[in-house]
Amino acid sequence: MQENPMVATTRRRRTMLVPVNDETKCSDDECPKTNKITMDKSVLFSEQVSNEKRWVCQGPTERLGFSDWVLAWAATSAAGLMDGQNKMNQDIIAGEWLESRAWFAVCDGHGSAGTNASRVAAEAFANKIKENISILTNDESCQHALHEAIAAAEEACIQKLNSAASNSGTTLVAWLLTDTYNLHIASVGDSVCHFVCFDKFGKRMTEFRTSPHRCEIPSEKTRLEAAGAIIQDGRVWRINVDGRRELGLAMSRSLGDTSAKAIGVSAEPDILSLPIPSNCHSFILLLCSDGISDVLDLDHLINSIFYPILCENTFRERPADAAARLNTALADLDQQAESEWWKNADDDGYVDDRSLVVLLSSSSSLSLSLPSG
Repeated sequence: MQENPMVATTRRRRTMLVPVNDETKCSDDECPKTNKITMDKSVLFSEQVSNEKRWVCQGPTERLGFSDWVLAWAATSAAGLMDGQNKMNQDIIAGEWLESRAWFAVCDGHGSAGTNASRVAAEAFANKIKENISILTNDESCQHALHEAIAAAEEACIQKLNSAASNSGTTLVAWLLTDTYNLHIASVGDSVCHFVCFDKFGKRMTEFRTSPHRCEIPSEKTRLEAAGAIIQDGRVWRINVDGRRELGLAMSRSLGDTSAKAIGVSAEPDILSLPIPSNCHSFILLLCSDGISDVLDLDHLINSIFYPILCENTFRERPADAAARLNTALADLDQQAESEWWKNADDDGYVDDRSLVVLLSSSSSLSLSLPSG
């Protein structure tokens, strides 16, 4: 599997995204496991809610401008627990479908203002991508636009969080897809993007997974220690004037966290463009926070859950049904992840927030087969 740095893209025609709870027409109290979304024109933002509620969304039901490819996606986000008690979700999912561009992002906030950090970062990222829609014509321009969008997210965290940005911040991982089927991925922090492309026999042709920015990675550790950071217990620390260690950041790159920037923590993204091969017959694209990737095997999810949905005979004729089945699968996976966190909770009663976005895509003119064996 290729593990390396990454990038993104976008364009016009508004397509409504369908929140599951709007379809069921129930209030938050009547549907305690789902919650509403907030819409900024065509941009989707998940609502950050407490542990009693799980946010879900699915779609689209049309091919948009993506040639003869059929697409179905679903997303879920749920809050974890702190000391065994309900807490607000510090993750946020954002995304937008346009006529010939689509993008999604996951931000995982941390610190006392982590909920605000992830939201302002997601909004700034979305606004900057929209500003650059007209110039996204090739890999270079897409990479430049993604870099600018993440820089805008970093600036927004610092300006809008004010003093809280000293010990609060967020990750950001995003993909952007063009109608020419070039994929661009960008990442800061330890949230994950995973892409797998299959031939018609179910054999993996191309695979890419982002490398989480954590301090035990040699190149990251070298940079941090050169700037004066102390690496202990898998975290980044600094020594204060009293000789005590402080910060304890669990990643080597993030947005915000201004105190940590003085000891080598970086907001520089990894950015990459991946052309989807012309003989690719289907692909799966995942985004998730570490609340999912730290406790669930993403390869297993792809092989045993997501790819079989792609292979169903009705996928190309009724992608909305596939999105609904995908949404049900994500609900089950969220429960599995929560259970895994509980198994390792020790005495602190900590369960991480969990967010997952899955896009399935298949050529409408081809039949797929499950891999043999």
